[in-house]
Amino acid sequence: MGERSLKQYDYYQDAVQRYDYFLTGLIGAVFTYNLQNLSPEKFNFSPYSLQIISLICFLAGFLLSIFRLKRMERIYFLNFINLHNSEMKGKLTNDISKPFVLNLETGDILSNEQIQQQINEITKTSPNIIKEMDKERAKTKKYYKIREYLLILGFVLLVIAKIWNSY
Repeated sequence: MGERSLKQYDYYQDAVQRYDYFLTGLIGAVFTYNLQNLSPEKFNFSPYSLQIISLICFLAGFLLSIFRLKRMERIYFLNFINLHNSEMKGKLTNDISKPFVLNLETGDILSNEQIQQQINEITKTSPNIIKEMDKERAKTKKYYKIREYLLILGFVLLVIAKIWNSY
């Protein structure tokens, strides 16, 4: 990837993260405001019941937002590990022709066998990390979709309850 592509990707990731934090805060604020203004009544087919259902939707959406943020943190961590392993594999592959190599990060002197062993270990673990990242991405997509539907449903029910309450 070029430098411009990486910069644009950083902007994209930053925008997505800001949007998620904003939406999480908004959902939490709407939930607490409506909960604060709610007076207890009998639960039946009434505007009160719609408000309760909308609050449940907002609470579930808020929790899904938090779960999504946690999963995104996990994806960033796994991506870091995967990139670090790729960089290490590249360095080790370049150094395999030398009889002995000094690892500048740890200060260890590595033989060709040790270098090959580390390359094999990185090669073996890389697909597992990618699989785990794919699983986490699938979960975050699912959380995103469900959260959006719950948010829309919560707002619609809240508006209907407010309109119904005025009649």
